[in-house]
Amino acid sequence: MHETQRRRSQRALRGLLRVGVMSKLRLVKVVVQPFFVLDDGENIVELDHTPTVIPASEWPTYSSERFPAEVAAWQAKLDGEEEAIDPSTASGSRHVTPDV
Repeated sequence: MHETQRRRSQRALRGLLRVGVMSKLRLVKVVVQPFFVLDDGENIVELDHTPTVIPASEWPTYSSERFPAEVAAWQAKLDGEEEAIDPSTASGSRHVTPDV
């Protein structure tokens, strides 16, 4: 959130609290940006993953079912095509030196 948007939100919140309006806090959406690495035991390559916007109504299912299923499917694909994956040429990747 940009600083000006944050200030507007804070002013609006203070205004509502001063007026004494009863407000209900509601979750509208969750923005998720997972950080994954490919680790072959010698190299670690961080993969770029764009943020995903999850509507609040889908969040319980996404976090407990959909996301774990997506990660498992990706791992299964990697396990089946391990030789075909070259981390140094992975699109949107950044090489990270592993801690030793």
